[in-house]
Amino acid sequence: MTKQLLLLLFFSSMVVSAQNVTIPDTNFKATLVANTAINTNNDSEIQTSEANAFSGSMDVSNKNIANLNGIEAFINLTSLSCYSNQLTSLDLSKNVKLKYLYSYNNKLTSIDVSKNTELNTLYSYDNELTSIDITNNLSLVYFDCSTNKINTLDTSKNTMLSKIYCHTNQLTDLDVTKNVDLRLFFCYNNGNISSLDVSKNIELSSLNCGGNKITSLDVSNCPKLTKLYCSINSLTSLNLANGTNTTFKEIEVVRNSSLNCIQVDDIAYSTSNWTGSNFAFDSASSFSENCATASINKNSLATVKIYPVPVKETLNIGINKEEITTINISDISGRIVFKGKSNNSINLNYLPTGVYILRLTTITGVLTKKFLKN
Repeated sequence: MTKQLLLLLFFSSMVVSAQNVTIPDTNFKATLVANTAINTNNDSEIQTSEANAFSGSMDVSNKNIANLNGIEAFINLTSLSCYSNQLTSLDLSKNVKLKYLYSYNNKLTSIDVSKNTELNTLYSYDNELTSIDITNNLSLVYFDCSTNKINTLDTSKNTMLSKIYCHTNQLTDLDVTKNVDLRLFFCYNNGNISSLDVSKNIELSSLNCGGNKITSLDVSNCPKLTKLYCSINSLTSLNLANGTNTTFKEIEVVRNSSLNCIQVDDIAYSTSNWTGSNFAFDSASSFSENCATASINKNSLATVKIYPVPVKETLNIGINKEEITTINISDISGRIVFKGKSNNSINLNYLPTGVYILRLTTITGVLTKKFLKN
């Protein structure tokens, strides 16, 4: 009788043990046990039935957790916040109901979201990932994999993507032509992206592709674009003539030493309005409504002289005043200090000593020159 009782107790304990979720990380387990929405019987374990039944949001962020073994039991989990931990790998293949994942600021070298077909949001920035596969995540709308070590990224299947942050990685090529609903796209500081086609991204409103090796950029098919940053590239061609230049709020195109011509909708508008701290261009760049012909006219503009330099009172421009469309003079902060037209002799006696920038719009193009006022 005693022997039978011992056997019964042994097998009962085995059954109870089998009903508990194995959670080896003590910090992860403690966080789950303390969550009454998960630990509904308020004991010191998480039963499989409790894990299976939980369908809400799990927040285990900033708990010094090294692994999430046991997460596989939460088959109905819809949202997981596990950011700011010590995680090195993350397998969510059993969490097929997951829609929102925030796994940023860890030490992840691998992540498996291949079975998470309902995923809407994936933020896994500030990790050590060298690759990430999102080709099965067809419902993905918000994606951030920035500040990792990723060298290839395939977003061709993710046609619902609205925001892509993939900056500060090691990407050399990026194709977003299938991401037709893309509104915000940050791919800056990858270093070696040499080309970028955004001709299909007609919903795009903000683009930052600075810190690469892009030689040509055409946003003429992006009528909703209001913010553009493409500094520190190798641009020789930039087409901003998207038909809605009046809606641009910020443009930064500096440190592109070979960019001489920027194609725009209206030279006069861009010259007059794209000034101040929200707009930055290299002094060697000029606006044109047709850069193809501007390159021909550039030689004739290059011969135009301004004198005397430094100027004390009157600045003279060595061109017939009939050829001048508009004249803008700004200080080095971008503040316009003079606006005029059809005048090749300008009285600047009222200006304080300093460096100024002359932007001269003519019938053949735009000339920008710096000069000193004494």
